[in-house]
Amino acid sequence: GSERPLAGEHQAPGSGRGGSSHPQLQTRFLTYLSQGGRVLGLASTLCPAGLCLEARERRRGQVSRLSFTREDSTELQLSVLASEKVYIRDTQGGGEVELWGELKGDSPHQRDMVVVRVTHGGDGGEAVLCQAHLETAPDSQNVPPEGFDELKVSNALRYEVLTEILTSLGLSCELSQTPPPSPVHLLATSQEAKASFVNWLQTRADQKGLLKSSNASLKMVSCSELQDAPSLPDGSLALVTNSSEAQSWPQFSMETYSKNLKSSVLGHTLLYAEVATSTMDLLQGLTLHLPKDVGLIAIAGRQIQGRGRGGNAWLSPPGCAMFTLSLQVSLSSRLGQRIPFLQHLVALAVVEAVRSLPGYQDLDLRVKWPNDIYYGNLMKLGGVLVTSTVIGSTFHLLIGCGFNVTNSNPTVCINDLIQQHNAQQGCSLPPLCCAQIIARSVSFLEALICSFQQGGPDAVLPTYYKRWLHSGTRVRLWSEDGVEAEVVGLDHNGFLQVHSKEQGVVSVEPDGNSFDMLKNLVVIKQR
Repeated sequence: GSERPLAGEHQAPGSGRGGSSHPQLQTRFLTYLSQGGRVLGLASTLCPAGLCLEARERRRGQVSRLSFTREDSTELQLSVLASEKVYIRDTQGGGEVELWGELKGDSPHQRDMVVVRVTHGGDGGEAVLCQAHLETAPDSQNVPPEGFDELKVSNALRYEVLTEILTSLGLSCELSQTPPPSPVHLLATSQEAKASFVNWLQTRADQKGLLKSSNASLKMVSCSELQDAPSLPDGSLALVTNSSEAQSWPQFSMETYSKNLKSSVLGHTLLYAEVATSTMDLLQGLTLHLPKDVGLIAIAGRQIQGRGRGGNAWLSPPGCAMFTLSLQVSLSSRLGQRIPFLQHLVALAVVEAVRSLPGYQDLDLRVKWPNDIYYGNLMKLGGVLVTSTVIGSTFHLLIGCGFNVTNSNPTVCINDLIQQHNAQQGCSLPPLCCAQIIARSVSFLEALICSFQQGGPDAVLPTYYKRWLHSGTRVRLWSEDGVEAEVVGLDHNGFLQVHSKEQGVVSVEPDGNSFDMLKNLVVIKQR
């Protein structure tokens, strides 16, 4: 009952049947299909009745635009690697052929049929055949270097198309079971820091060793108690207070983290969970009464309920660096008076953490105002979320940050950029890991905060502008067709400053309704 058009509307002249090197193999597949089998063909020479293959030499290895019709009749436009063949309708053949995807040609009317679904009578046999390399990742050897960016931007859509095709063939593409949250390990860069933090925790826990906060309940246990599978109160997690710092997990090594941490306070005491609902949940409520000299950070190997800006879910697979850092800032300090600046400093710290490594300075990792980390101006690699509570004369801040380090799919990660750089420049920079970049980011953040506290915005803005995307970007104020203005920089409160002929230089902020923060900017009334 699909609404997709039947193929054959774009008949090509001079059609010839595509040959196969293994006629017996063709026959086996076609017999299987006629007996109700289901077949997926990716750049294969398999050609059931109703179709012919035609060579398109000029398409080979080219990145082309695919227009794919989904089951609900909406269209997806994406870039794919073309094969050197296309399908054309064979009027002699039987078989129902539905057109699912076409490649756009050089002229507006030229379209090549490259994704088709063929069904055979009432026996339930079904084949979806593609002459576009949907199986090829953007960083594959077969992709020309200049094709990487274009294919990477379409990578999440490639997954969508594959999901649609596999689902149609009767396979389930639902995410496998979400793993349950795992025990939380308390780790520290020194045994003194660890002991004093455990003492502090004991003053906060009830008689049963339970620490309750709004989003998490932690029960303090030792490694040996954990081994005996303690009975935990419903919904609470084990907090293992004597885990060894020498232990390492698939996604995290404390030794690597400690080696790369150069801060004096931030990030020295650590809660690590292989799986957490979110690192924010682990710290929320725990940090409000924390002594000022405890730099507490929560890190997760994966999050199952991460939060992004505006309440968006941020699902994070293994390979994404995720942390929440606790920070206290005095209201009367320079940063305390301009707290929106903090999110810019965090995004900048992540970019600096990577680009200040010798050899990595040319990776196109950038800051996108107000709180995103980007690959060039193409794709989001990560983001920052800051929450704050004021108690007395102090901001108690939780800085949540997530960015892709080793997880190449479905979007893009830092190691993709390193791999591309190596291929283009003929060098061999090693890939990076989460523990290293988190530690370096925390170290840079502490240094940036320190500079800001001493010298205000002017102490950090030159570095910020060197790493941001927006010098000279043109934006519109108020609406899609509003006044055009040019981005000039940040004002002293961290808002965007733009210049327009009509209004001169004004500060603007996002209206909060748009996914793209640079759309629908509204002018801030200067108080």
